[in-house]
Amino acid sequence: MAELDQFNALWHAFNALDDHQNNTVQKSQLKVFISNLGNVLGVKNFEEKFEEHFQPDASFIMFPDFIRVIEEELMPAARARSFGGPDPDFRKMDEVAWLLVERHYLDRPDKVLTVDSAFHLWQMFNRLVDDGEYPLRMDQEEVGILSERIVRELGKNWDPEEFHNVAASIPSFSYKQLLSFVETRYLINMDQEFVAEAIREIHDLTVKDVVKKGFLEKRGQVIKNWHNRWFVLGMDRLCYYSTKTSSQEHMKGQMLINEESQIQSQPKNRFTFVSSGRSMEMSAADTRAKTEWVTAVEDVIKMYGKVRSPVIMEKLKRRERRLRRRAEQLDVERKMKASSALIEEQNKQLELEKQARALAEQQAAQEAALKEEEQRRNEDLQEIQRQLEALLEQERLARQNEADLKSAHERLLEEEKSRREQLEELQMSQHKELEEERKQRANLEGLQKDQDLILEQERQKLEKLELERKRVEEDFKAAQGKLAEAAEQKRLLEEAKERARNRFVVGLARPLGVTVKMTTHRGLGAFSEGDTYKVPMLGETAPDLVAKLQQQHAKTGEDKEPTNGQ
Repeated sequence: MAELDQFNALWHAFNALDDHQNNTVQKSQLKVFISNLGNVLGVKNFEEKFEEHFQPDASFIMFPDFIRVIEEELMPAARARSFGGPDPDFRKMDEVAWLLVERHYLDRPDKVLTVDSAFHLWQMFNRLVDDGEYPLRMDQEEVGILSERIVRELGKNWDPEEFHNVAASIPSFSYKQLLSFVETRYLINMDQEFVAEAIREIHDLTVKDVVKKGFLEKRGQVIKNWHNRWFVLGMDRLCYYSTKTSSQEHMKGQMLINEESQIQSQPKNRFTFVSSGRSMEMSAADTRAKTEWVTAVEDVIKMYGKVRSPVIMEKLKRRERRLRRRAEQLDVERKMKASSALIEEQNKQLELEKQARALAEQQAAQEAALKEEEQRRNEDLQEIQRQLEALLEQERLARQNEADLKSAHERLLEEEKSRREQLEELQMSQHKELEEERKQRANLEGLQKDQDLILEQERQKLEKLELERKRVEEDFKAAQGKLAEAAEQKRLLEEAKERARNRFVVGLARPLGVTVKMTTHRGLGAFSEGDTYKVPMLGETAPDLVAKLQQQHAKTGEDKEPTNGQ
């Protein structure tokens, strides 16, 4: 019934020997420790049996292997040694383990508990923790129950709200945390002896499974006189001591309890306890005390072999309730997580739908923007088309104007050539006439003057004609420049149109055909078509002048004869 408590005590000792905290201890250290355990249980030289369980080259032992040797070898050996008598007191193992553990807690700050009280609290910790779960931790609920017992035993009021506010952040306690918590929260400025007495009382109920204790009068077996003894009723025995300390050295005797044990009421305040062929007569102080003792012993006899320690049973019930609450909490959390996951999934679906809607709206907006952009491109293309048509029309008119200017220039050149030829012929005629006039000087002096005048006029006309020719050439060059500029603009527009077609043309949009219209370098409507063929005249033509001169010469020749040498 108490073995699990001792396993917990042994874990503390094993952990104290584990210098590297890697769950292993040197075999040589464990041999010394297990030798001491065997000695207190009456099993001598058990370290040799311990050595046989491990390979010779095994230097370090793990805790599960160590406990297996204790459970399968040491404890059965201790029971075999006490065969036919009371079971061995395995709680003695706690004392051996505490010798290794206590050095870790002697130098703690704010120390209030004595070494014995710290040992008792340690034993209560080992009994109230969840067995078999290492490292050992005491649940917050168990810490609260133990703290409440200590506080009430000290005569103080228990405040559960204060406890939960302080311990809310610590779901479970190690022994070191429990010791510090109890001393700093509830034992400050308390008398050590008073605290030690309270701890002993709780220790008796929690660890020793004391059902009832108190003073009774016991009648001697040989000498029939009465002795005042301190009785302690446990789950499997009734012990009596000479003093209230309930220590081993003050124990006067004990009677084991089994299913055949009996309690017999006697007259007055007396009663007799019979077990295993022995009987013991006792007397209580009053009827009430007698009734309480008789009822308590009867309850223990009824529970023998059926119910474990009440403390352990209550601890297991609380643990079962905690596990059930935690399972329910985990189930609620699982359901909440499932609900949260469902809500999250729904939110994701809504978000996806929202994104899809936003994407559809964005696509619609993009399509509208594309349509608007396409319309704008079409308008731009139409504008470019119009500009191109205008430029082509300008180019056509420029070419037409160039052709007209070229034709006029050619006519002017032809006319100039013709006039030059006429002038040359006239000059030749004049030379001939001058030759004749030199022969007829007198007759030709007047004619010479007229001819000089006419020649001067003709020269002036030729200069004007030369100026007009230069002007026409300049106009022709200007027209060629405009034509080249129009061609360059056409090329640039063609390139712009090609870029626009490659970049902007969408769907069935295509450039329209261009109709070239005629125009002049001075703009549309500046000249009629007939005006382009007109040649500006400076006066009478050279043939007309030659004919007039010949007529005048003939007329003057009749009047006088030319003189020689003129």
